[in-house]
Amino acid sequence: MYGFDAERTWQLGRKYNTLVTAIGVSDSTPSGYSVVFTVQVDGNTVKEFTMGPGDRVKKLSVDVRGAFRITLAAHESYTRLDGYGVWIDPAVTK
Repeated sequence: MYGFDAERTWQLGRKYNTLVTAIGVSDSTPSGYSVVFTVQVDGNTVKEFTMGPGDRVKKLSVDVRGAFRITLAAHESYTRLDGYGVWIDPAVTK
């Protein structure tokens, strides 16, 4: 079993209003497998989506007003080393 967990945290310093991004899963991901995407604001999960190969790219807009930190994560588990979850052009705006 191969497990892949990717997560990144950024300090926003309570200066931003909105996170805008999209998420998707590569076509090379085996059928039946999935990726769980999460958005955490100050340690609390505010969005969570499970996606698999063939799912359409999902656009997200998340209110981050007053947030000190934000964490984006993609968690996958496969029996092969195939498949990828991707965050597409995440950006925060004031």
